[in-house]
Amino acid sequence: MINYTIKTTDCLQAIVNCMTKNKCRYWMTSTLPSAKLGAVIAKLNEKYNLQMSSTERQSALRIGQPVWSLVVHYNPNEVGYFQFWLFTTGHRPPMRKKIYDADAIDSANRKLVREQNLMNVITQNPNELIRFKEYVLGQYVVYEGLKTGINKQYISPSKFGVPIEQNSFNGQESELSFKSMYNTDDKVVITAKVNPDDEERFNNINRNFGFLYYRNLQKGQHVGMTQPQILAELRKTYGVTPDANTPYNDLIRQLFKLYHRTNNRYLSIFQNKSEKTVKFTWYLHQDYLDRLDLEMRSKIRDIPTRQHLFEDSMKRIFAKGNFHGVRHQIGSINGQVRKAVKFRYPNIYEKIQWPTTLHYVRFSPTPYKNLHHYAEECSKASIIIKELLFRKEVDAYNNRKVRKALRAKDEILRNASVSSLNKLIRENTPKEHSDIIVTQEMINDFILKHPDMNPMYFPKTL
Repeated sequence: MINYTIKTTDCLQAIVNCMTKNKCRYWMTSTLPSAKLGAVIAKLNEKYNLQMSSTERQSALRIGQPVWSLVVHYNPNEVGYFQFWLFTTGHRPPMRKKIYDADAIDSANRKLVREQNLMNVITQNPNELIRFKEYVLGQYVVYEGLKTGINKQYISPSKFGVPIEQNSFNGQESELSFKSMYNTDDKVVITAKVNPDDEERFNNINRNFGFLYYRNLQKGQHVGMTQPQILAELRKTYGVTPDANTPYNDLIRQLFKLYHRTNNRYLSIFQNKSEKTVKFTWYLHQDYLDRLDLEMRSKIRDIPTRQHLFEDSMKRIFAKGNFHGVRHQIGSINGQVRKAVKFRYPNIYEKIQWPTTLHYVRFSPTPYKNLHHYAEECSKASIIIKELLFRKEVDAYNNRKVRKALRAKDEILRNASVSSLNKLIRENTPKEHSDIIVTQEMINDFILKHPDMNPMYFPKTL
């Protein structure tokens, strides 16, 4: 299977699919100049039979033979170079054999890794983690049946790598815990065996507070409860007797605070009892997070004079939220940044245009017919990127002129922020730019400058 990608999100999803759908467990990567891409893919296809049909792939998997997948990515900003990832399932137990030699399979996989110079997908070696741009591949655990917000446990790959081999397991049958790759005190416990004491405690808690944990158990009494009902709930459940004159909102706040405390106290027991599924996802790499921390500190400091730069940075962060791991990290970053800004600039906080929407990735099978067609689209993508950058520079220059004129013309706008003026300009300026149409003349000029990107050098058979 060969996946050709140009968009970053398509490449990220294609790599994840190799682990989730294709069950790949070994990999390698390299970067090639465009002049060598066709020849290298042809050799890889001949050696690893990358163009197997779906039926042939299933047949090979059933008998435990390695099946290979290839992901090729082109960055339109880096003309003339392609990056590829080669994945394989490795040798696996045959599906139709209940008795097999596990040692022989492990030995065959070790030999495969050594001879093909591969790395492990499941690893706690920092040098073997799959990285792409600012992303690193990791895992998270889904606790089936629990409510949103407590049904996922995220495992930072920058600390713990990609440690879990099995796709699903029952917490009552195993105990998994992993230490940090860097020998620190950090530790993550995925599950623990449920001892008899916890079993009895679980039954008692589930009887009274199961609605705090399970998605299919709803407790609607607290919605529209009267004040006497809330007082009764506090007395009966928690042994708390508030003053009868306590305001209604304070009683509700106290009840929910106690619910939250109960939730946190016994969550681990309910997670242990739940069926668990391990999934792959992308996280932002720690190096990127460290750079982002320095950038946000600088942007927060400059909010009074350059609020628009801070808002642009937050929008760029939210634009990366296509995967569960990244979304979890962005939520943490957003909370920390909002807290810092509200503490430092309480009067400006409400005026800031905070991003509220996280993107979701939508991936479909590659639309490229073959390598030749893919090369044509790569050239067009580079042309479009160059045109967009040119338009952005023109818009920035025009906006500077318009902002200067607005400040000189209107007393109210004289001290307005750049972001406010830019928003005003966008709302009152008709959209001049149409969609970019790549002409044959533009393609010819591009190929003249970059002859190695000429589609004629890329075969139609791959």
